Amino acid sequence: MVILVIALIILGPEKLPRTARTIGRGIGKIRRLMNSFQQEMQAAADGPIEAKARKRGAQAAGRATTPDAGAVVGNEESEAARGGEGTPA
Repeated sequence: MVILVIALIILGPEKLPRTARTIGRGIGKIRRLMNSFQQEMQAAADGPIEAKARKRGAQAAGRATTPDAGAVVGNEESEAARGGEGTPA
């Protein structure tokens, strides 16, 4: 409310509606640009390469929680995961 009164005093009653319209259009343009950017980022995140990466990540997370051959258990790797035979280093 105070800002509106200050704007009215500074701009005057003739320029205030035009200025408010211009500011409103600018804010609308910024919102449209932000929405467009968000849609592009979402489309890129839904691409086939990202889908494969998410699937590999989910599979890796599943292996990390279920001990099996080649899985990481805790902070130690199994011999199969290191790709060699012998004693751990």
